[in-house]
Amino acid sequence: MYTATGTYSEKKTLLNFGVKSNHLSNVLVTVSDRKIPHITSTGIIDYYMAEIVSSCDMYPGGMPLPGRNFNSPNYKHGFNGMLKDDEISGSGNMYTAEFWEYDPRTIRRWNLDPVYYPWQSRYSCFNDNPIIFVDPFGLFGTRKEAKEYKKENKLKGRVRLNQDKTYSIDDKKAGTSIYKDPKYGILKATLITAKRPDDKTLTPWQLGAEWLSGTGAKSRDFGEGDNITEMYKQHEHVDQTRQLVINQLSQSNGQNTAEGSNPYNLSGIEGVGKYVKDYSTLATGGQTGNLVYTYLGSHDLTYTINSVDIEKRTAVVTFTVHNTSTMQSATRPPVIGYKEWYENSIGKITDYLFKSGPGSETEQWIDWKETIKW
Repeated sequence: MYTATGTYSEKKTLLNFGVKSNHLSNVLVTVSDRKIPHITSTGIIDYYMAEIVSSCDMYPGGMPLPGRNFNSPNYKHGFNGMLKDDEISGSGNMYTAEFWEYDPRTIRRWNLDPVYYPWQSRYSCFNDNPIIFVDPFGLFGTRKEAKEYKKENKLKGRVRLNQDKTYSIDDKKAGTSIYKDPKYGILKATLITAKRPDDKTLTPWQLGAEWLSGTGAKSRDFGEGDNITEMYKQHEHVDQTRQLVINQLSQSNGQNTAEGSNPYNLSGIEGVGKYVKDYSTLATGGQTGNLVYTYLGSHDLTYTINSVDIEKRTAVVTFTVHNTSTMQSATRPPVIGYKEWYENSIGKITDYLFKSGPGSETEQWIDWKETIKW
């Protein structure tokens, strides 16, 4: 809001600016609430026009297109909603934010980014893709960033999707959460977790409905006794995974306690049968298949052997399921939908169109322990 004088009534008027921005919060048009009358030749006001305070078409990095912009000195914001600093390099050619100065002509920041990755310059912005991304503020901006940091630093824990669509590395056992702070870099905090009250009774139908509507949690954790967990355990894929654990322990006489995985995969020709079986069960309301697997589709199932009693030939094993739900994974066809060219073209566009709101990315975790006799 700004106070201006010299209006039609020559009285002080409080002006409200309304902005029209795109998906990156780039301010394209700004209008005030001042009404400009259109007066006919007979002196009658027949309609009012809005006052355009600024308008600007931009190159991908935020540099104004020559001849296609107009900016009033009264409005100070522009690319990504950042504050313009026109005194340095001219109108629209420099922006300032809380932690940086940014040049839209080179798509580079002036100061070094305190949080950086081996594959990126410390002066880079928006993951080098200003058409899709804004600069991540706070936590890791992509799952790839968090995974790479976890791998390089040999960290344990989960790369978790947070409610604000950023990522952290959460280690329940150590009780820590690692995240990215824009000013101080990588920080570690105490992990605080709370189980959602509806996790216990949630059904696959409800899980699907909240994803489609975009109204549910970004991340769900299901544990022992939860409805989703108990349904998941009834699938033959879990029986196959249990057998892998038994074989691993039997062949090593209980010495091989390495973590293992048995992903559920719908890709390739061999996945067509699973695909048809899983999705056909929707027609029977789950009577001919497992609705949890129908919802999850392709996903990861890993196991960790916590302890072994060689004398009794038993082992305590933790099973962990992780899945990400995206519009790409829900709509891709059998076989070709799992090809790299499809994922990097049609699939990527599909996820971009549903990057927020209904059908946007969510994740599910399922954990339980079993004592297995080998």
